[in-house]
Amino acid sequence: MNRVLLVTFAVPEELDTAKVYDAIRKCRNGENRKESKITRLSDRIFSLRKTNEVVVVSTGIGKLDSYIKLKDAIATVLDKFGKDTRLTVLNVGTAASIGAPVGTVCECGRFIERDLIRVGYGKLDDYTIYTVDGTPRFLSEMDDRPDECLGDQGYMFGYSCNSGDSFVTDAEQAHQMRDGWTAVCDMEAFSQARIVSESKGMFLHPVEFRCVKYITDKIDGENSIETWEEELPAARMELTRQTISSVKDFFRS
Repeated sequence: MNRVLLVTFAVPEELDTAKVYDAIRKCRNGENRKESKITRLSDRIFSLRKTNEVVVVSTGIGKLDSYIKLKDAIATVLDKFGKDTRLTVLNVGTAASIGAPVGTVCECGRFIERDLIRVGYGKLDDYTIYTVDGTPRFLSEMDDRPDECLGDQGYMFGYSCNSGDSFVTDAEQAHQMRDGWTAVCDMEAFSQARIVSESKGMFLHPVEFRCVKYITDKIDGENSIETWEEELPAARMELTRQTISSVKDFFRS
């Protein structure tokens, strides 16, 4: 049975791919297996052994590009390795937050599209929210306690992440989906969670999804693209570390 770890990130500034590829090679050599040729899959695929593959895909910024790139990558995995593949999608990237301090690493498990809410579309029962278990829900069904009150065991889905095609600087806008939530704001995660949910029936095994975000800026009306850029080097270092750790865990499991 094939196992694939598909790592996604938006822009090169968020992930040191050279170090990730080096870690992949070291994991391969550590298992004393003959090196295989590097082949292409979407952006790049490294063939580690017959049953284990790591795919690294840069999706670009925004919901649409992210949706298309991940959809194409998953379709290629399905075509190359078959329905029996155990697929894990790991999305790493940067985000803004209201409550979490800069430098915090947040594992997110609830994904909302903020653009529809921002324009006042519908009621809570009209908004689809995706979760890491792959089941679409309505926003009105979700626990509305602030993320900082949930604790390690308070709620299985972790931080909420709302995605949109704009750089959020307004705390009121970030809170629109639920008053009191500590929103993590990005531009891609919702579309990736949606693709993972839509892909459930394509594989014989559940498609797993993990989303790790590094907080580069606090939403306080003063954060900006310049603030994000200043924090990028630290974010890139930590997200690379997180990705390498996931690669190592992938080989050990």
